Amino acid sequence: MEAFKKVLGDRFSSIDETTLEYMESVVSDKSSSEEDIVDTVFPMLLDSLSLSDEEEAKKMVVDIIHVLRPPKANPAVVEKKVLGAPVMIARLAEKQAEDVERQLRVEMPSQVNFNHSMIAKFSETGAIDASLDDSAVRSAVKNQKKEIKKEKREGVRQQRYAQLRDEIMKRLVTRPVKLHLLAAEGGRQRDIKLEGASMVLGSLELLKDVNITFSDGRRYGLIGKNGMGKTTFLKHLAAHAFVGIPQHLQILHIEQEVEASDTSVLETILQTDIERSALLREEKQLQSLLDSQEGKGTVSIEEATVKLQESGDEFKLLELNEEDRVDRLQDIFMRLQEIDADAAPAKAGAILAGLGFTPAMQLQPTKDFSGGWRMRISLGEALFISPDIMLLDEPTNHLDLHAVLWLEEYLQTWSRTIITVSHDRDFLNTVCTDIVHLDKKTMVKYKGDYNDFEKQRYEHIKTQNRQAEAQNKERQHLQAFVDKNRVKASTAKMAQSRIKMLAKMDVIQEISAKDPTFTFTIPQPDALQGPLVSLLDISFGYTKDRILYTGVNANVQMSSRAALVGANGVGKSTLLKLIMQELEPVEGMVKLNPKMKVARFTQHHVDQLDLKKSSLQWFKDMYPDTPPQEIRKHLGGMGLSGNLALQPIYSLSGGQKSRVAFAHCTWQKPHLLLLDEPTNHLDMETIDALIMALNNFEGGVLLVSHDAHLISTVCEEIWICDHKSIKIFNG
Repeated sequence: MEAFKKVLGDRFSSIDETTLEYMESVVSDKSSSEEDIVDTVFPMLLDSLSLSDEEEAKKMVVDIIHVLRPPKANPAVVEKKVLGAPVMIARLAEKQAEDVERQLRVEMPSQVNFNHSMIAKFSETGAIDASLDDSAVRSAVKNQKKEIKKEKREGVRQQRYAQLRDEIMKRLVTRPVKLHLLAAEGGRQRDIKLEGASMVLGSLELLKDVNITFSDGRRYGLIGKNGMGKTTFLKHLAAHAFVGIPQHLQILHIEQEVEASDTSVLETILQTDIERSALLREEKQLQSLLDSQEGKGTVSIEEATVKLQESGDEFKLLELNEEDRVDRLQDIFMRLQEIDADAAPAKAGAILAGLGFTPAMQLQPTKDFSGGWRMRISLGEALFISPDIMLLDEPTNHLDLHAVLWLEEYLQTWSRTIITVSHDRDFLNTVCTDIVHLDKKTMVKYKGDYNDFEKQRYEHIKTQNRQAEAQNKERQHLQAFVDKNRVKASTAKMAQSRIKMLAKMDVIQEISAKDPTFTFTIPQPDALQGPLVSLLDISFGYTKDRILYTGVNANVQMSSRAALVGANGVGKSTLLKLIMQELEPVEGMVKLNPKMKVARFTQHHVDQLDLKKSSLQWFKDMYPDTPPQEIRKHLGGMGLSGNLALQPIYSLSGGQKSRVAFAHCTWQKPHLLLLDEPTNHLDMETIDALIMALNNFEGGVLLVSHDAHLISTVCEEIWICDHKSIKIFNG
C-alpha cells in the first residue's frame, strides 16, 4: 500500500479497499512483465480516480512499479574500442531471428497453424506450422502474446468484480427477529408489486425491467439456472432494495447458520422474539422490586435497586412509584397474553422436533452442533418468527428425508407469503402454489406446482416456435418479393412497401426447452471383474455407547446403483468413510478390489476448494504436467467453459462450485462414485444432466441423498440405515 500512497498522494483515500488489494496483488506479481501489469491496472485507476487521460493512469502505474522495483541504474561508461573488422549489424539481427525461428519450429508441433484465425479466442496449446514464412511466424507469436495478456486482464477483472459483488452481498445480511403487530396494524398491505425492476451487481446485469407481483398468502418456487441471480434476488428483496416493496413488510431471508455459542438451541429460537424477552425481563425486575418493598423477596430493596442500576435497563423502573410499578406490571401481563408468550416454548419446541432435534438436543448449546445442524436452527428461527414474507434458499439441503417430509407438511398450512429457491422437485410440487422462472434477465410466473410449470412452459415453447416458424416463412416470402421486384420501376414502390413491413416486424425467436450447455460428462473407467467393495459382517461405533450398526454384509459391483437413506446421525456418511478406509470397522472387514479407483463427493470437498483461484488455475496447480486443453475439456464436460473457467471460484454460485468439486472427483476415471448429497445447490437443468450422466456411467454408484427424484431415476437398490443395521431392497 505504501507505494500507492507515495505515488497517488491525496487521491489514495478515494480508492476502495477491495480495488486496492487487487491492484497491489497484480503489481507485486514478480512473474508479470511491466507491460502486463500496466495493461491490467491502469483501467482500474481510470475508474477509481475518474481520470480521463489513459496516459496519465499508465504513468501512475509505472511509477508505482518503480517504487516497488526500482529500475536498474544506467551502466557505467566503458572505454570505447576500435574493431579490427567491420560488423554487419543487420546480418547479426537476421541470424538471431533465424535461430529463434528454428528453435520454435523444433519445440512446437508442426501440425498446428498459429495463423488459422487471428480473431479466435486464445487456445491453450500453441504451435507453429513449419510451412509458414518468417513474417507469419512472427505475427503468430505476437498475436499469441496479445491473447495471453488479454486473458490475464480478463481474469483479474472478473476477480475484481466478483469480490465487489461479494462485499455488496455481505451488506445485505441482517439478523432475524420476531415482530408482533398491534391490533390496529392487522389489515396492512402485504403484496409486493415490482414494476420495471432491475438488478445489477458490479458490471453484471441480472434483471432488466421486470414486472411481477407476489401476492399475500401464495407460496412461490423461484427456479432458474445456476448463476442467474436467484439468491441475489432474495437478498435484494430482504433488503427492500426494489421500489414497490412496502416498507412496513417484514421480509426474512435465512441463509447463514446461527452463531456457535453457549446459548441452548431452544433459547436461541425464543430470543428472536425480542418483545417477549424484554417483557419477561422487565416483569422479573418489577416483581423483584415489588417483592423487596413488601419484604417478600430474597434480597433487600437496596440490593434489588443496585442490581437494576447495574443492568442499565431501558425502562427506567426506578423512576416509577409503587402504584405506577403495579400498573406497569399489569400492562406487561396483558401484552404477554396478547402475544401468546406462554405458548412460545411449546411452539419453538415443536418446530425443532420436526427438524430433528430431540428434547435433549434442544437444551444443548449451539456450539455443540455442526454447521449443518446450526443451519436447521436458522430455519427453525424463520418458522418461529412467521414473517410477512419468508425467503428460503435451498431449505432442504441440510435435512434428512423425515425432516423434509415434516417441513413440506408444515409449509402447506403457512398463511403468509413464501418465496423459495429449491432444486427438489417433490418439495416444489408439494409446497408451491406458483412457480417463477428466472431466465435471461426476466421473470415469468406460472400458476401451479413444478409439474404444472413444465407442462405450461413446454406448451409455451411449442407455441412460440410455431409462431417463429410461420413468421420466418412470411419473412422469406416478403424478402423474395423484394429481391425480385426492387430493381423494376413498375414494382419498386411495392417492393419498398415490403421492406418497410420487414423493418417493422418484431422478430419472434425460436427457443429450446433444454439448455445444451448444462451437461455432465463423466469419464468412463476401465472394466473390472468381481465386486468393487465387499462389506463382510462389519460393525462400527465411535464409542462403546454409540454403536451405529452391527453385522452388515453387502457388495458393490460395477453395475451397482444404490442409495443410502435414513435419518441424520444413523451412519450414512460414516459408511462411505469406511469404504474410503478413512475409518476402520470395530469388527468384520471392508474388502476393496485392489485395481479399483474410487472417488467421493461431499460438500466438504466444495469447502476445500481454493476460492481465490479460478477453476482452470486450480486444476493446473493440482496437475501441472497435464496439457491445459485437457483440463479445459474436462471442465467443459461439467458445464464450466468460457469465462466460468477463468472466474475466481469464490465468485461462482453454489451449484457452479459443486461442479468444480465434481470435476475434481471424476478426474482419475474412478470405477466407483460415492456421492454424499450431490444435488445440493444444483439447479434443475444440472440435476437432469447429472442424472443422465450417472445413468450412462459404466462404473458403480453409491449415493446418500434426500432427493427422491434423483433416487427414483438413478438407483436400483435402496440401503436403509436404521436400528443399527442396513437393510437392502431392490427396486
